[in-house]
Order: sequence, then C-alpha cells, then structure tokens
Amino acid sequence: MIEKVKTYIRQNRMIDPGDKVLVALSGGMDSVCLTDILLRLSDEFSFRLCAAHVEHGIRGEESRADLAFVREFCAARNLPLYVRELDVPALAAERRQGLELTAREERKAFFDSLCVGVGVTRIATAHQADDNAESVLLNLARGAALRGLCGIRPVNGRYIRPLLCVERREIEDYCRERGLAWRTDSTNADTDYARNFIRYEVVPRLRELNPRFTSVVSANTSALRAEDEYLDRVAEEAFRSFATVEKNKISLTLDQIADEAVFRRVCLKMAEALGVTQDLYTPGFEAVRKLVAAGRTGKVAELPHGLRARLSYGKLIFSLAEEATEKPAAVRISKCGIYTFNGGKLRIRRLSAVPSDARGVGAVRYADADKLFGNELYLRAREDGDIIKPCGGGTKKLKKYLIDRRVDRIQRDRLPLLAAGSDVLWIAGLDISEHIRIDENTVRAVKITYEEEV
Repeated sequence: MIEKVKTYIRQNRMIDPGDKVLVALSGGMDSVCLTDILLRLSDEFSFRLCAAHVEHGIRGEESRADLAFVREFCAARNLPLYVRELDVPALAAERRQGLELTAREERKAFFDSLCVGVGVTRIATAHQADDNAESVLLNLARGAALRGLCGIRPVNGRYIRPLLCVERREIEDYCRERGLAWRTDSTNADTDYARNFIRYEVVPRLRELNPRFTSVVSANTSALRAEDEYLDRVAEEAFRSFATVEKNKISLTLDQIADEAVFRRVCLKMAEALGVTQDLYTPGFEAVRKLVAAGRTGKVAELPHGLRARLSYGKLIFSLAEEATEKPAAVRISKCGIYTFNGGKLRIRRLSAVPSDARGVGAVRYADADKLFGNELYLRAREDGDIIKPCGGGTKKLKKYLIDRRVDRIQRDRLPLLAAGSDVLWIAGLDISEHIRIDENTVRAVKITYEEEV
C-alpha cells in the first residue's frame, strides 16, 4: 500500500522538498495510518513532519482519552505535536449552528494558524477512497451538481489527501500488519448522522450491485474533476470579463453569457466574492434561474446565508441582504468644502472664473454658487415627494427620472442628492437642476464632485 500512496503523492505533486507537513491526527485508524506512512516517507521526500490534534469537548472522557493516546503516539515517535482544546458545544450554541460545522471551522482555523505560527506549508488529512464515495453520495442527495460529484480533491490549496487512493479495508490491513493501535469514535456507529447512514446503510447495498463500487466512484470523480476544472477556467474568464464588482455588490449583464453551465458557475463566483460559499446549487441556483426567466426589473430572490439576487434593467445583481436597509443621515450644506456622506466625499469648490460649460459632465458638475447656496441645502438620500427640473427638460418626479435613467432600485435609495426641501438640485453622477444652472447672469461658480470610497 505504501507504494500506491507514494505514487499518488507524486502524481498529484502533493509535497515538495523542504515542506513542513502537518498531519491532522485524531487518533482514529485512518489518521494513524497516514501519520505512520508520512513518517516513513519523510526522508525519501525530504520534508519535515509534525502533527496537530483538536479536542472538541464533545465526547467527554472518550475524547480526552483520544488526546492522551495521540500524545503518547507522538512522544513514542519523537513527532512534534500541537494541541487545541475547545468547547465546541458552547461555540456552536453561541453561533447558532451545528456541532459538525463548528468543529470543522475550528479545526481549519487551528491548522491554518499553524501555517503562520510554525511555518507549516502542507496540511495532510486522512480522507480515503471510502470517504470520497460517501461524500459524493451525500452531495448527490443534498444537491451539488458537477462540483459536488467531483468528490474530495487530492489537493486543495495547502490541504493534501495522500490516502484518497486507498480504501478503508486496505488501511485496516496496513495498520494490523504494522502493529498500529488506534482509537474508535463511538459516534461513528450512530446512523442518525447522515454520513454514518450512508456508510452503513447505503454503501453496502450498492456494493451488492457492484463489489468495486468505491473504486468505480474514485475513477469517475477523477474524470469529472478534469471536466470541472476546465469549466471553472471558462467561468473564471467570463467572471473577470463580464462581472462588475462594486462595494457590497456584484452585477452581471445577462446577455453576455448564453451557456447555462458557465452562467451557473459565474453566479457561484459572484456569491463567493461576497463571502457565500455554501448551499447555492439547490435551491439557490433554481431561485436565480426563475428570477432570470421572469425577466422583471426589480424582482428579488432571497438565497441562502443572507445573499440576495435581483434584476435591474438586464443585469443580475448579487448583494448581501443587509444592504441598503437604512438610508444614510442627511448633512446640512451651507458653504464650499468637503462633506462625508454614505462612505464617500462630496467636494464643493469655488472657481476663480465662470466656466464656459454650463453644467459639466459625469462626476463633475458646475453650478451657480449664489443659486446653490441661496437655499436651505441638504446632502441626503431621496425621499417621497422629491422632484427635479433637469437641465433642458420639464419638472419630473424624482422616482420617474431615476427609472428613466435606468438607475438600479437599491442604488436609488443610497444615491447622494443635494436638495432644498423636496426640490432636488444635484444628483451624483447624473445631473443638476435647471434651478442652479450657470447662465449669462452667473457671477460666481462652483465645481461639485462626489467620490465613492474605494
């Protein structure tokens, strides 16, 4: 078996000479096997090995006995060991999430901290071929499309899985031949846990159909990963080309991506860019698909983990649900200067001469200073009843004006305005009112700009 693992490590370029490899050592059979193999290979592959163990505080005396076993195991082999003891049940209650998710998050945080703290460059976990098959079945049941059917990746960043090429029975044979002891987690037999149900109830029935079920899954996941990686490269290129990333939101022009497989993946990348990485295939993507099919500007879909998708004038916009729940407070403006509003800065600067351009363009606008400051002026967000008299046009309700200018609904509520009562005199990046426009009688002029925080 060790030759099979050596070949697998080389094929997947898991370890480079000089690496410091951390093995996640729970004390169970798989992790004990992995640790023993890596100790035997450390000289041949020219890497240093250390171990880490997390005592989750879930199984009382049993888990404390696991820690004692791991300490003794490492001490007997002169293997450096790093330990973290936690109260995962308390952390899970505080975060209002499951024990398994909390334990997984804490393990990862601990292992990642050792990369900085002690110079670990690779983190080896003891996932094996049976774990991979179980993960595929779980993902299929929960809904995860191609990415979930690819199973556990041999290499994922710093994380490596050298035992993915071997099955549980091979690991048990190896441990017995080497005289290795291990600990058994009593919860492993509890079929109330989804993975255990798959392991003890589902996989044995599938092996009745095909005794080589685990190896068949491994071969298929390897082929699917190659296709997944190709599609991901295509989606990454599309994301970089067509998605617009702004503060707290990402937008995508819908007519730029026709292929549904690529579109699905670009949506995932949009969500990931906002920090949401789980549970988006089902029912998440189905909600997005229905939203796009409806094609109605302003329509919104609530997605898992506080993510929100909406349509706005041919664009799909992903944002976090907390966005725009409160309008920013109004700021009184009485003179030239710099004013902070909604995370950006309004600058009003007096000009030494009246510009020939009566209104300016884009982010730069010019106005008659006396007309502007002859009002009780506020920098604020829009309010019900607002109106504007755009240059060269009649008076309009602000809502209709913004709709005509195809301003996104959420953005309308956060758009900086200069207003005197309900009369809007300036809209950031869009227009000024006829009421403050420079004309032949203008004596003093100002330049108005607004810069959003980057």
